[in-house]
Amino acid sequence: MFTKTTAFVSIAMLAVLLSACKKEPPKCSDKETLTLVRTIILDQVGGAGNLNEKEIEETVKLEHPRASAYDDKIGKYSCEATLVFANAWRLPTIKYESQLDDDQKHLVMVGGFLRGDLWRMASALQGVKEKKAMEKEEND
Repeated sequence: MFTKTTAFVSIAMLAVLLSACKKEPPKCSDKETLTLVRTIILDQVGGAGNLNEKEIEETVKLEHPRASAYDDKIGKYSCEATLVFANAWRLPTIKYESQLDDDQKHLVMVGGFLRGDLWRMASALQGVKEKKAMEKEEND
């Protein structure tokens, strides 16, 4: 009897330990996730150029990030946020996903932009870069 109880407790503890090893992906509002979303968006519209991290956060604002779904079988958050780009243009809902791959590397996928959206963002980003260049010239 003692052996069966010990075996049962050991199996139960192993199950708890194994379930604890499964790591969840960063949530939709985590800083790491939002930084990757900003990077992907900027890469799609021509890159951040010489903007620093603070300027990138001010240029690509993600308001009200939220999970719209969670798939626990594959550990993936489906997310939505409001995009405010360069304080000049607003997209009410963008969609992105946060997931860990088999090596526990954080993957973020962003999609749902139309060609016109990307063009508007590229134009607004160019304005931000030009403004920064003019300010630098004035300070030199």
